[in-house]
Amino acid sequence: MNRLDELPKSQYLIVYCETGGRAGIVISKLEKVGYTRMMNWGGYTRWPYELVK
Repeated sequence: MNRLDELPKSQYLIVYCETGGRAGIVISKLEKVGYTRMMNWGGYTRWPYELVK
């Protein structure tokens, strides 16, 4: 995590991945270094919306 200075702690961060597992891991690691404004959107394979590529 050497690019944390690019993520402002004052703004909300939305974290997601394909299935949700890695998003949860990232949220946990960010909490350990002082981030508090995060939302885990889980896995996009479970979203009820069509993905645009």
